[in-house]
Amino acid sequence: MRRQVAELEDLQNRIKSREEDLRRSEERFHTLADSTYDWETWRAPDGKYLYVSPSCERITGYRSEEFIADPSLVARIVHPEDQTVATKHFLEDFRTQEVYQIDFRIITRTGEERFVSHYCQGVFTKDGEFLGRRESNRDISIRKRAEMELRRVNRALKVLGESSQAMARAEDEKEFLAEVSRMIVDVGGYRLAWIGFAQEDEKKSVRPVAQAGFEDGYLEKADITWADTQRGRGPTGTAIRTGRPTVCKNLLKDPKFAPWREEAVRRGYGSSISLPIRTGDKVIGALNIYATEPDAFHAEEVHLLEELASDISYGVTALRNKFEREKAEEALLKSSNKIKMFAYSVSHDLKNPAIAVYNLAKRLNRYSKDRLDEKGRTYCDQIMKASEHIASLVEKINLYIKTKEVPLSIEKVRLKDIVDTVKEEFAPELAGRQIRWLEPERIPEVYADRTSMVRVLTNLVDNALKYGGHDLSEIRIGYQESEDTHILSVEDDGIGLKDEDAKTLFGPFKRKRMAGKVEGAGLGLAIVKEIAEQHKGRVWLDPAIKKGAAFHISISKNL
Repeated sequence: MRRQVAELEDLQNRIKSREEDLRRSEERFHTLADSTYDWETWRAPDGKYLYVSPSCERITGYRSEEFIADPSLVARIVHPEDQTVATKHFLEDFRTQEVYQIDFRIITRTGEERFVSHYCQGVFTKDGEFLGRRESNRDISIRKRAEMELRRVNRALKVLGESSQAMARAEDEKEFLAEVSRMIVDVGGYRLAWIGFAQEDEKKSVRPVAQAGFEDGYLEKADITWADTQRGRGPTGTAIRTGRPTVCKNLLKDPKFAPWREEAVRRGYGSSISLPIRTGDKVIGALNIYATEPDAFHAEEVHLLEELASDISYGVTALRNKFEREKAEEALLKSSNKIKMFAYSVSHDLKNPAIAVYNLAKRLNRYSKDRLDEKGRTYCDQIMKASEHIASLVEKINLYIKTKEVPLSIEKVRLKDIVDTVKEEFAPELAGRQIRWLEPERIPEVYADRTSMVRVLTNLVDNALKYGGHDLSEIRIGYQESEDTHILSVEDDGIGLKDEDAKTLFGPFKRKRMAGKVEGAGLGLAIVKEIAEQHKGRVWLDPAIKKGAAFHISISKNL
């Protein structure tokens, strides 16, 4: 009997010890589970919760007891847009070892939107008995919002890059604004983009000039103004009136958007931004962009969209300046045409008689050669030379007028090609007189009028050959540059110029004092001077050179 009592007491002690071990084990499990950062759950096979970790309250705002009492609560707090995907997942058969994962949004007790990454899998005993489903829910809102912000910034960057190309292609303001609006929607993924210009009418209305995306008559009903009234205190009117970007984070809640809320929500607009468009210091309108989601425009994206609005402002200004310039050029062309007609008349009235005189003198010399004495033949030669000079002078005058009146055509010009062309033109004379031609190894490309650059180099080299004298043995082409200009030089080792010649040499019909025996109109350097000034530069004679002459012409790098 005593032995049986002892065995019973021993059994009771072992049971008590095991119960204590089980209690400590369960306590450790609860301590560990309750301390998890993620929202952990265990559902029984019937869907009821066996366990919900306290972290659920930090993530959802609801306590563990509320989920245990109402297992359907988790499905009800899923974001409406994610309900279909989440409900389908919750109805899956989890009687497998497979791990399932989905991301969805929830609405917390306080109405905040959060992103949850949900993992779950079946729980089984060693014998394979299904004990329910183990779930782990992690709050990934910070990561998701960072990803969303990165996507927004990337789409704004893409639009910014595309707008630069659109600006480069643009020929017409209306076409440019329409293309930019289209790119904002197609490349940026925004719901609507439109551009409105401020009108200087009594109502201070805003006139839409370009749009893209889902608009469906919204702008026709909007009746937006930039006056300081209710319909002018929305994003568009405020951006135009203040000259600052204006963001509407949530169209449903922002009281300033009240006049347009019903129509905007009907078309799926969640938030918007309006950015001023300028020409010079004046705000002329606004770029307006609408997104489907609320709070879509964060700081970095706003900064990039400001750059986009700045690009649009630049593009509009450039196209308007181009239009005004084309109008001025058209008027100048009309004036130039009149001058050309006058020059043609002069050419016809002077050049043709000069040629006729030349031919008559030539015939006289030919057919009456035996009857003319030496003095008569000399007179014939002088008449022929004088008539040639008149024809050449008319050509120079026409060229000088053309240089002054015809607008420049600025393009990228290879100076090396022009130097080669001029060298080839004068090659026979250079070879016949054994004159060396020197040029730098590097002659860069510049922005200039190609025809003008040929005339400059031709005139300067022609001058060196004409006035360099018999001892001329070398012509040097040079290139230098400063911060703002390109400088092209033509130097020679000829007889050079006197100081008094240098002061007047660039005026029309001004020639070197000792140039009487050299044919010329005195317009070559005047043409060079005109071309230099048209290229925002100047031409000058180097006073420091001891032998020969050195002419320099500068042209601006900012044409």
